[in-house]
Amino acid sequence: MAVDDSVLTYSDMLDYVTALTDGGARTKDLRLFKEAILGAYKDIAMAAEWDYHMDEGRVDLDANQSSSTITYDHTGGSSERLVTIAAGSWPTWAKYGRIRIDDVVYSIEDRKSSTTITLDEDSNPGAIDVAAGTSYEIYRRVYPLPSDMWRLYDVAVEKSYWVPHYITPTEWLKRERFSTSSGQTWAWTIMKDPDSIGRWSLWVDPSPDTAEPLGFIYRRRPRTLRWAGTETEARTYTASGSADASTITTSTALPASMVGSVIRLADSTTTHPTGLAGTYPFLEQHKITALSTTTVTIDGTLSTAYSGDKIVVSDPIDMNDTMVEALKAQLEYRLSRFSNDARDMASAKQIAELELRRALEAEARHMSYRTSGSFSRYHYLFRHLGNTITTDTDP
Repeated sequence: MAVDDSVLTYSDMLDYVTALTDGGARTKDLRLFKEAILGAYKDIAMAAEWDYHMDEGRVDLDANQSSSTITYDHTGGSSERLVTIAAGSWPTWAKYGRIRIDDVVYSIEDRKSSTTITLDEDSNPGAIDVAAGTSYEIYRRVYPLPSDMWRLYDVAVEKSYWVPHYITPTEWLKRERFSTSSGQTWAWTIMKDPDSIGRWSLWVDPSPDTAEPLGFIYRRRPRTLRWAGTETEARTYTASGSADASTITTSTALPASMVGSVIRLADSTTTHPTGLAGTYPFLEQHKITALSTTTVTIDGTLSTAYSGDKIVVSDPIDMNDTMVEALKAQLEYRLSRFSNDARDMASAKQIAELELRRALEAEARHMSYRTSGSFSRYHYLFRHLGNTITTDTDP
């Protein structure tokens, strides 16, 4: 299915700013305009709990392991701080886990092989080696959350419909240090992911004794605006394709980061397609779903044939239509701040706040006309369930 014509792109916002300021393509102007767009985009995304930015997530918990025994060699062997398992193998996720030896928890630095792991330099038993035959427990309590997560809501254990509780990071640390048992996850917290910059992780308690999924709803960040449609790669290549085809052939391979971007097509070999408010509106636009050399896979099919025609590739504005006017007003406010005109700034701020209120009012997407005494079969079943499955209908 093709991208709806109402979907705007980074390129559209740049054209909007250019029209507002009667600006040109000078490098200085272009940099200023992009800074204003990116700033306003982030402002609106952070302004509210937008329904449009709610998404579903899931992490799969890994069961702990305590089979066999271990030997710890602090300085010798193939690596320092080396833990060797006597039988079996370390789980593939071992580098993300922790190991409990004699009721003390240590952090794992790396999984060297199926039978060896190394402990962190600042978290290990020290110079006294652990004798062969020592018992252990390796577990995983840290799970990366989606890279675009901004806020996490309630977490649910999918198999048992259990909703664990949120605890503070300090409480989580206390429980990990003083609780030695594994079992059903009943609590969680959020901290920075120890293995990634700018990413958050889910830290669960206690360590799971069975592998099971956790599901959750989270508020995501909107898609990053990278391609503005002014770059060489975004507008100098041409495209060809047959009607009803789900692929397009470009004259030169597009960059991999354009997957997820919007490609606009025109029936011209000399004129680039513009937005609907431009002088040469695009004929159709599609989301790029995959790239392989010069073959571009799109989310729908072409409505007509193209042969060496101009294209423009740009990132979509990841907001719905009721948010876009707030974005435009916030963009104007950003530009007024750059100009340092106090009077213009005050006026632009008032307009931005008005458009934001209008967008927030439009967030109510459900309207029910049921009266307080009227119940659907769904309501009736849940009011009369009483731990007994029933097929009663409304009285």
